[in-house]
Amino acid sequence: MGPLPSNELTLESLRDLIEAKRQTAKQEQDELNTQLNTRITKLSDELSKAQEQANQFSNEFLALKGRIKDLSDENNTLQDRLNPLKDENNALRRQIKEKNQEIFLLKTENKELNNKVAMSSNKNLQNPEQIKNLESGPTGMEMLRAIFSNPIKEKNQEIFLLKIENKELNNKVAMSSNKNLQNPEQIKNLESGLTGMEMLRAIILSNPK
Repeated sequence: MGPLPSNELTLESLRDLIEAKRQTAKQEQDELNTQLNTRITKLSDELSKAQEQANQFSNEFLALKGRIKDLSDENNTLQDRLNPLKDENNALRRQIKEKNQEIFLLKTENKELNNKVAMSSNKNLQNPEQIKNLESGPTGMEMLRAIFSNPIKEKNQEIFLLKIENKELNNKVAMSSNKNLQNPEQIKNLESGLTGMEMLRAIILSNPK
């Protein structure tokens, strides 16, 4: 009995079908592998770019951090320079205040002496008692005591004394030239000394330098 041709054709057809399926599956697998590799490559490139950006941001952050530190150091340096300037400014303010007090004192004393000069030139000053009161010294002595209770520089004190002495001498000259001062006893009292100056010197010398 011979072979059956129909069966042989059927087996051959099955082999071809299996081979075709295998080739198809292999082709599909290759395509999937290609797509997967392409996706992996793309993701790898994106990761590299992201890493590069991260490095750039890190470098910028470090640069900003260094800049902040430099600015902080510069601020501390400026603060160290500012503190002595503040102290110097406060010292200058105190000096200005002292000078203003001294100027006020001189203006007050000058006003009093000018008033005394005007009074001494007045023809109505013929009363010996009034002239004696005029010779007794500046009327602002209590204010002088209060001011000199706080120490003032020796040089300023000397200048102040010289100014007062000069004004009192001018005052005596004006008084002695007054026609109403013809009483020899009155002139003798004027020539006897500077009562106001003695009081000033006593006040200044009684305060510690």
